[in-house]
Amino acid sequence: MAATRDLVNELAGSTRCLTQAMIDPTVAPGSPTASDSLEHQVRDLGAKAIKCYTYNGSWRLDDPDIAYPVWEQAKRLGIGLVNVHKGLPLQAFGVNKAEDVRTLDFPQVVKDFPHLKFCAYHSAYFSPGDHPTGRDAGYHPDNEPANPGRWGNVEFLEQIASIPKKLRKNVYSEIGSTFAILFAQGPDQAAHLIGRLLNAVGPKNILWGTDSIWWGSPQYLIDAFKQLQIPADMRETYGYPELTDKIKKQILGLNAARLYGIKKKDRKFLCTIPPDRLAQTQEALGGFRATASLRTYGARTRREFLGMFGHKLRG
Repeated sequence: MAATRDLVNELAGSTRCLTQAMIDPTVAPGSPTASDSLEHQVRDLGAKAIKCYTYNGSWRLDDPDIAYPVWEQAKRLGIGLVNVHKGLPLQAFGVNKAEDVRTLDFPQVVKDFPHLKFCAYHSAYFSPGDHPTGRDAGYHPDNEPANPGRWGNVEFLEQIASIPKKLRKNVYSEIGSTFAILFAQGPDQAAHLIGRLLNAVGPKNILWGTDSIWWGSPQYLIDAFKQLQIPADMRETYGYPELTDKIKKQILGLNAARLYGIKKKDRKFLCTIPPDRLAQTQEALGGFRATASLRTYGARTRREFLGMFGHKLRG
């Protein structure tokens, strides 16, 4: 990954590609992703953040014995961001991991490590029937208007609300795959997702993601998001803010640029195609999209996507 990152950045003439340190604190010391590999991944491989999966080994972010030594080490190494897979439980190989991808561990770890930022990948979204206690699609609090949008991450929203306001700025939400799933159900579902996150964490703490390894070319999702609006009647009913072009630019790249410490001189490349070597190579091949297939590979429906992991649909 480090070699690929360096090649992309060399061609682009700017910092377009970054890498994360993959850490699993439950594996034996000396393993490539063990806690004792963090320093090597940061100092030698240039990792800018930590990425972890709490369903590997069934651990929690707020475990003082398993997780806290990693966060302390991150502080020492100058790493300020922890990305963690939350929601979208993988029920592969007959093992149910739904309990391990809940966000019940966010409030305490955010409180105990105020110098770190924690990002819930996939916005902690659970598809209908996936949440171990039923806190997924179709749920809405009694004191809220009935929401026709999916409430698949209601538990995450509640956990954020329980965090002191001065610390909520350290909570981020990444929308990879979740935006794709909900947009496929209808633009209104995607609008509900973005509207709820804007209210929960604000426009500066939502990160774009596409998970294109599963969905194929992400261009259709990027195009869809650029066109997405939160209608006035929806904003009035549910109290969502307007999804402006400024907010879209923040979500599509500027938020991540700030979070990962991308220099201001490089940020202009995030939302445009500059005349660099990468763009020149594309132009020589016939243009920006001339050689790029926008075809979506792999699963074409939710049923096919979940079927890849042996997930049995209910109902």
